[in-house]
Amino acid sequence: MVRRSTSISIVYGKDYPVIGDPDADAVAFTQSDPNTTPHIVKKGGKQVKSGRLVVSKDGKTLTQIHTQKNQKGQDTRSTFVFEKQ
Repeated sequence: MVRRSTSISIVYGKDYPVIGDPDADAVAFTQSDPNTTPHIVKKGGKQVKSGRLVVSKDGKTLTQIHTQKNQKGQDTRSTFVFEKQ
């Protein structure tokens, strides 16, 4: 399945709207170190997903990790790796 959504985040810790994702309406980012940005995804004010973005030290790889519950209430984890060409 392919989904496209858009979000813009400026201030760490503040909720920003998510557009185009029926399962989420807000996202809030923090920064744990210069290369790692954890985030919480919400729907109706409740957390539905969490994750983090990690940029490699050489700046060539972005790893995006999401954790959420499936329809059975079990934790699931998705990892996406993007490499600069």
